[in-house]
Amino acid sequence: MGQAEWATTCALGGGCGNYYYAVGVTIYWVSDHGIWFHTGAREIHGNSVNYNHWMRTDPAYAYYYATLDYQAAHPDHGLVWSNDMSLPFGGKFDLLGTWSAGEEHLSHGEGTAADTNNIPPQYREEFLYYCSLYHRIADTRIESNGSLHCRWEP
Repeated sequence: MGQAEWATTCALGGGCGNYYYAVGVTIYWVSDHGIWFHTGAREIHGNSVNYNHWMRTDPAYAYYYATLDYQAAHPDHGLVWSNDMSLPFGGKFDLLGTWSAGEEHLSHGEGTAADTNNIPPQYREEFLYYCSLYHRIADTRIESNGSLHCRWEP
């Protein structure tokens, strides 16, 4: 997979500048489809959620159908908050090199995982169950911050 990178270039006798670029394979954008509220905008990504909601096709469909199942069971809960998936070309989220997440979050760079928030505690296991119904689930868990992490096979 790829990664978002930056390079510093300097002109002879002139100033220097930082330039951001991404390398890797294309992963598909996951639109909100009217079922998610996309979160996770960061200043380094232009305060846009368009940068961190990309997934491979099969995991994206699994996440979509899991969300639909949850909303069908709980229509009064509103939109599901969708957080980190992957960058457009895969790779780590952290352009500044300060990310301290462990190995368990590497799947975000592969376009096979999604984090979900705003699910009431008593329904979190249920949402993780819905994640396991579609495609080949590799891992589900409730993270220490209450976020739900679903990861599928590529």
